[in-house]
Amino acid sequence: MIPDFEITWPLQIAWLNFFKKVVFYAGDGKTYGRLISESVFSGLSNSFSPLYFTVNELKEVMSTEEPCDLAYEFKDGILDLPDFPHGFPMPAEHPWPFNDEVVIYIRHAGPGVMVGQAWQEGKALQQVPKKLCSEILMVKEYLSSQPQSAS
Repeated sequence: MIPDFEITWPLQIAWLNFFKKVVFYAGDGKTYGRLISESVFSGLSNSFSPLYFTVNELKEVMSTEEPCDLAYEFKDGILDLPDFPHGFPMPAEHPWPFNDEVVIYIRHAGPGVMVGQAWQEGKALQQVPKKLCSEILMVKEYLSSQPQSAS
């Protein structure tokens, strides 16, 4: 059961407007996730530059001090995962801008609904964080998770 979401990214990464998100636990006790693009053009990036992230509980967005529940931290993509779901590609370096400390801050808005903000916080300490895209709305697609009746 993988929910679908829509985000409007800057033009350079518009191929990621529609995606699925998978969250999983690894043998190290930490929570990880992966964004899988639904775009026609994203097959290669899904295989060779998979967008893995770590999931951390946080209380506020670093740049704005607004409340949040979770942070999806992308870092450089080189994760040393002890194990990950069968069929997932090996972690590899993230493409720009995800390789520059991108964090998606998530707030639960209701059953199956989350809102968020993506920030490019940067590797350099003097880099000023900048918002990467418009507000993010994530809605779980319940229809695809319902059992199909035999007819």
